[in-house]
Amino acid sequence: MDTKICTVCGITKPLACFYKQAGCKDGHRPECKECKNLRGKDQQRRRYYQRKYGLSESIVADMVSKGCYVCGSHDHLHIDHNHDTGKVRGCLCVRCNHALGLMRDNPLLIRKLADYVEVADA
Repeated sequence: MDTKICTVCGITKPLACFYKQAGCKDGHRPECKECKNLRGKDQQRRRYYQRKYGLSESIVADMVSKGCYVCGSHDHLHIDHNHDTGKVRGCLCVRCNHALGLMRDNPLLIRKLADYVEVADA
């Protein structure tokens, strides 16, 4: 069985894991289907943020590359914004974004919750 190394993830996979492309030397794209599909979703997301928030693709890519502002995760990232002003604050993972929403974006509630956890666990 013929195999090929994906140029994105670096994993050797069967040719069936690569889309066909006539212009390529072996007749298949350089990145595997999984990496191609993930990259396509990232590009769609960046274009959406550009339309919705006026952010350039490079700014969004920079924000995403840094990961979640709170926990550092790079999984399931969202652009966080103030719902009243529309101003972009940064990038949060889905968990931190949900936690912020559940606390109603209220710094006082968030501080009180942190104090509670520190005192209750002492």
